[in-house]
Amino acid sequence: MAVHGPQSVPHGWEWYKMGFFASWKSSGQLTLICFDLPTKSQSVIRSMIDSHTIDRSNPYSTFLLVTDEVLRLYDDSVWSIRNHISQWEAKRSTETDYSCLHEIARHGVHVSETLCVAIRSLNAMGQHFRGLHANYHLARGAGKCDRWDKVSSRLAFQLQFLENLLQQLSANNARIQNEIALAFNAASQRDSKIQVRIGEEARREASAMKAIAVVTMTFLPATFVSTLFGTNFFALEPRKGEDGVVFAVSSQFWVYWAISAPMTLATLALWFWWSRWERSTKLSAAESSILRCLNRD
Repeated sequence: MAVHGPQSVPHGWEWYKMGFFASWKSSGQLTLICFDLPTKSQSVIRSMIDSHTIDRSNPYSTFLLVTDEVLRLYDDSVWSIRNHISQWEAKRSTETDYSCLHEIARHGVHVSETLCVAIRSLNAMGQHFRGLHANYHLARGAGKCDRWDKVSSRLAFQLQFLENLLQQLSANNARIQNEIALAFNAASQRDSKIQVRIGEEARREASAMKAIAVVTMTFLPATFVSTLFGTNFFALEPRKGEDGVVFAVSSQFWVYWAISAPMTLATLALWFWWSRWERSTKLSAAESSILRCLNRD
């Protein structure tokens, strides 16, 4: 079972794997061996054995004292998980510590597993005790079975206590799953709001770019014409022997087209090749990533 303190989430969890062995003889000799108990539990069990009168005719009288302490540890374990969940619910923040949430959920599953095992073990003990009780009842008569009836009632109470703890732990696990779902939904909602703001900014930028494009398209033809006629291929020359000027075109004007046309075609070809290369590179990277994932699996 897991025992959790106030700082157990950041500093780890304390797990105990305890074992018990009991030997009983009809003569009243009773031997109980406990393995790997916490120091505090050892002291508690010793003090309970010293302060209680042990019915040596009943092999389960000592086990009741041990199971009382084990149930206390289970109760602390379940309630400590509940405390961690309550602390998390009280301090919900914008930055979610998902690893902490999953750590609490993981240990909740482990405690649920150990509780189920404890319930099955206690149920098996109860069935075995009922068989012994029936044989003792036939051998000794009804008048001498009061102490056995008390032990039977105590075992039934302990079993019911563990089942109630399991129900509480199920509620704790549901609460932590709800917190995980809430954290993911809150993060998704926050990301959606950010995407909406990004979209609004992009829309405003698109409007600005559209205005720039309109202005550019308005002045581009006139700019091209003025630039072209501002070259040395065109000139205003005075008329020979007359007043005024004449608009003259250089006989080398073909050089302009001989250079600008190939450069324009080369630029378009380079852009087309670059766009296809970029697309093929991204496709190859995606295929390589898929192959790595398949090989890893």
